[in-house]
Amino acid sequence: MAEKQPRVTPAGEAKRWLRRYLVRQRQSVAGVKAKRLSARIAGAFIRSALYRKAKAIALFVPFGSEVQTEAIIRDAWKRGKDVLIPMTSLGFAKPYFALFRHGDKLVKTSYGPLELVENVRAFDFRRIDVVVVPGLGFDRDGHRLGYGGGVYDRLLKKTPRAAHVGVFFGVQRVERLPREAHDHPLKAIVTEDGFAAVKDLASAR
Repeated sequence: MAEKQPRVTPAGEAKRWLRRYLVRQRQSVAGVKAKRLSARIAGAFIRSALYRKAKAIALFVPFGSEVQTEAIIRDAWKRGKDVLIPMTSLGFAKPYFALFRHGDKLVKTSYGPLELVENVRAFDFRRIDVVVVPGLGFDRDGHRLGYGGGVYDRLLKKTPRAAHVGVFFGVQRVERLPREAHDHPLKAIVTEDGFAAVKDLASAR
């Protein structure tokens, strides 16, 4: 008997096309320009009241052409905040955040991003105040397009009390992304143009 093929939805097909397009858009921001825009994004986020009040903040270690977050990580350490990074050592279906301290060793995973391999300290989801989210694209309603693995969809679902903030280059913006039931909108977006609550993006149409 032939193996049953997964059902392809119109939204899923649109997302595949958009991923290819948005990867190129993000890769167009490279070198000195990427550093300059990442610094502006980091500055806007660090100045936000949301960040200043947070005691535990989940960040990501940048991979490929993602927005560079090292300045935010260093600032959070300096201010004595708990810095957490995503971990997939239990598989994509069971992601979690682990405490990342200055001097901890990071190793490249088989699929690219860096993760902790020693002294891994899983962190209580309920204690996280802010989750900073990467992605390929975003729209005015705060919806984001991820990489298709569902890791952040699961992490955001596990942190309902935290503020979910996307960091993107401006070229990653689209008018409207296709939506599916599992998609989770963000509370705020930060680009090189500044920090903006999603409610303000939506009202600026």
